[in-house]
Amino acid sequence: MQICMKSTPVELKVLKSRIAKAATKEGLSYAKISKICGVHSSQVSRICRGEFRTISQNVLQVCSVLNLSVPLPIIDTQTDRGWRQVEASARRLWEASDRDSDRVAGLLEVIGAFRTKS
Repeated sequence: MQICMKSTPVELKVLKSRIAKAATKEGLSYAKISKICGVHSSQVSRICRGEFRTISQNVLQVCSVLNLSVPLPIIDTQTDRGWRQVEASARRLWEASDRDSDRVAGLLEVIGAFRTKS
């Protein structure tokens, strides 16, 4: 699964600061963080220095090792027309079963992966 969340500049600035502070506080080397979360040490180094523009799966993995929660972007589900359209389409595909949940989530992940490669 590939995750890539766009955040506001303020949200990113706050997260970058929190990661840097947590990395210092935990006292873990980039190599140790890398080994724990399975993200290449060069990526861990870049993330801990705040050199990222989106909240990717790698950023989330590093945050997990550093015991940081990452707030999801807030979507006003009542007024955001795009979100309502996506939600309605997903509901039409989903038949309220775990198996269907996995299928719909998998489909969305494939679409997301395709979009990031384009």
